[in-house]
Amino acid sequence: MPFRVQHQDIRPGPCPPEGCPPPTEIVCIDVCKVYDMCSQIEPILATFTKRVPQGATRVECEIVPTPTESCRPFFDKNNNNNNNTHVFSTCEEVPNSRRPLEDGLAAVTVLVNAVIRLTFFNSQGTVIDEEFVNLEAVIKQVVLCAPEGTEIICHVVDGSCSCVIINCDVRCTINLCVIIQSEAKVKLMVPSYGFCTPLPCEAPPPPPPGCILPFPPQCV
Repeated sequence: MPFRVQHQDIRPGPCPPEGCPPPTEIVCIDVCKVYDMCSQIEPILATFTKRVPQGATRVECEIVPTPTESCRPFFDKNNNNNNNTHVFSTCEEVPNSRRPLEDGLAAVTVLVNAVIRLTFFNSQGTVIDEEFVNLEAVIKQVVLCAPEGTEIICHVVDGSCSCVIINCDVRCTINLCVIIQSEAKVKLMVPSYGFCTPLPCEAPPPPPPGCILPFPPQCV
């Protein structure tokens, strides 16, 4: 492991079979707490009446997920106004739509704007065109633990998409995987083992010297 906890021989990772050692202190940390979370598959049937590129015999479809800190959005290469326009799915709570229920629960309404990428191939399997398509917006309502002060975060994370070319139309069957959660930035008390300090870096082993030729052994 690349880290070590200060003043103790404890490293991050799974606890040993006998259990984790007792913490040395209780600390207050500033974190984003998830109060509730749910996921749902949203089926969509879509038909796009559009110009199919000449020579296209097959089309593949890919859902463009909502970008996160570790996920870069795609770029629409065919955008005529800005070649660096970000094109990705979005999912947001509809403003002023939350309806409080009992025990901190709330009916939450979100608006899902999904984006798919269509890639067209010719009969030799060569890519001849690519296009991003915005699907018709979908409104979803779910019940979450979402007391006052929480924020609704929604992502299109994955799913399946299948398309076919019929005459001049592209017809797709899409299943969006949508994750909706309520969260808030809070201060929590948690047990701790102290601060983590990095261990010295280890250098990789050197490569073997020169070339080793596979000669047969000499007889004795």
